Amino acid sequence: MRTGARRDNRGQEAEAIPACRQAFSLGVSEVNTRAQAWTWLASSLPETGHHAEAPGALAEADSIGGYEPAAEYQALRCSIQRRARRAQR
Repeated sequence: MRTGARRDNRGQEAEAIPACRQAFSLGVSEVNTRAQAWTWLASSLPETGHHAEAPGALAEADSIGGYEPAAEYQALRCSIQRRARRAQR
């Protein structure tokens, strides 16, 4: 999951997506890590043209909950939603 976050932060969203998905396939059990992986996936998707998938990834993160720090998650969530809306226009 950390690889996905690093790649997303470096602007390498196309490489971040499979890294996040790999975290799911490995069965990451720690709640905060799973929520973070879904959030970083949601962050990368709009940047690679997969705008419609981002809300679903955010919904997964929301359903898991437990993302700490919560304020960081809320700021990131708002940013992802804004980017997805802009990209759909």
